[in-house]
Amino acid sequence: MDNKCPSCGAEMRAEAKYCDQCATPLTPEVADKPKSAGVNWTALAILALAIAAIAWLLLLPKSPEQPGTMATATGNPHGTSGGQMGSSSGVSPHGMGSDTATGMPDFEQLRANLAADPLDVESLATLYQTYGMIGRAAQVRPELDAAMAALAEQREELGDDFETKGMELSLIALQSGDIDGGLAALDKLIELTEGSGQSLLLTADVYARLDDPAKAIGYYDRYLESADPVADGAIHEQALVNRALAMVALADTAETPDQAQLGRAVNDLTQITTGDGASFEAWLGLGKAYYLLSESDKAIVAYEQARQLATDDTMNWQVDSGLAEVRGEEPPEPPASAQMGGGMGSPHGGMGGSSGMANPHGSMSNPHGSVGDGTTDG
Repeated sequence: MDNKCPSCGAEMRAEAKYCDQCATPLTPEVADKPKSAGVNWTALAILALAIAAIAWLLLLPKSPEQPGTMATATGNPHGTSGGQMGSSSGVSPHGMGSDTATGMPDFEQLRANLAADPLDVESLATLYQTYGMIGRAAQVRPELDAAMAALAEQREELGDDFETKGMELSLIALQSGDIDGGLAALDKLIELTEGSGQSLLLTADVYARLDDPAKAIGYYDRYLESADPVADGAIHEQALVNRALAMVALADTAETPDQAQLGRAVNDLTQITTGDGASFEAWLGLGKAYYLLSESDKAIVAYEQARQLATDDTMNWQVDSGLAEVRGEEPPEPPASAQMGGGMGSPHGGMGGSSGMANPHGSMSNPHGSVGDGTTDG
């Protein structure tokens, strides 16, 4: 049996399922997996979904999910509806053919596309996803770096699409497993936009999703220091909530919780819960904060307020888990919805309490309006 890659001709290990050189699948069952071909987002849709997702990921005991990953509920990092990266044909609108023998994208064509246009988002996304499937997403870093360099050069030409394109590039890398590359791209975008509110918030949310609340707090601080609460409206309020939840998460893992920071979190969450923006996650976070401050009675009141806003079994389970912790009782068994969507039954669950992490590429209306410039000197 010829043990060479049918695409690039490289010698392969006998048990290999993918080519180590070009990532072409070497078995029919792998080759038949759906392929991705494109991304189509708007800046505020990305921002609204990313902000909303974090509140559900920073409360109560940690998920068994490995830290430092950007896993989605489906395993397909590019989602389905709205921002679907699938294509029913072998050729995308940008000329990305597929290898007829393997059914996989033509890697030479993808790289040719990117050499001609480093900002060809569809080609970069397909290349990243394919290498990400075998845990080698970092090999696409040169193409990401070239894309960010081209982004800087084409800033005036891109106009209002400049920041949107930068966030697309960063999220493609992050969702495919190139965490260092995606974070470096976000830092570059913040530098290029001189601290745009959208880029700062997205970076904060990514660090929170990666279980690094300390860094998340730093980016939330930068946004909140320069943001206009009136212009940014509900996005500003949600950023306050998310920063407070990050503070609570940081305190929950500290040997000696920072009492001053917890007090700050309580102040922000109290401000939100006593206003028009009261939400389930704000009350849930307030309950956890009071628990960490050893104010059990206030924690119970906050958790019961969260229950009033719970809309499904998973959200009620999150409340019951918090109350059990306050009372020193055994935590309740998770409902089936939490087990399917919350990452092995973690009490911090998924968005809406009923599914896994929201698809950041899907279509939905932005309930928050627009984000102000939020520029800073750094």
